[in-house]
Amino acid sequence: MKTKISVLAAMLAGCDGAPTMVYIPEGRPSVRVEVAVSASEIKVGEELVLYATQYSKGAWRQVPRSSLKSGSCWVSHTPQKIIKEVADTIQWTVTPEGNARFNTEFRSDHTRAVIFSAAGRYSIRGRASVWCGPPQDVVPAELEVEVKDRKGA
Repeated sequence: MKTKISVLAAMLAGCDGAPTMVYIPEGRPSVRVEVAVSASEIKVGEELVLYATQYSKGAWRQVPRSSLKSGSCWVSHTPQKIIKEVADTIQWTVTPEGNARFNTEFRSDHTRAVIFSAAGRYSIRGRASVWCGPPQDVVPAELEVEVKDRKGA
């Protein structure tokens, strides 16, 4: 019994959860994120759904993680060339501020929703985090939505 426990302990000691082989970019990867909204006009209190699709280009090379310097950029799997829905990973902002409430709960379709509490014309912008590079502006840079009061005025 002691032998089994010792073997198990030794096996677990070598497991820190990080992969031994990882991928690093060869050059600078290119990432483009295209965004859209479910409607250009809604009523106060209605949900507006935000969509985002990510397109990635670039070569990746597999290397031992132990060969990298501390702080090096790496991923455990090569990034997918197209990810159909990434809206829940985008940092969204709305102008003017104060009347938009974003969902914070997980949505299985990976969209993001926003509800407006006041009528008006709003501008929605997004920034996408990417592997091995600075955050990227989304395309188009700005989405416009008209929010009308419940009576439709």
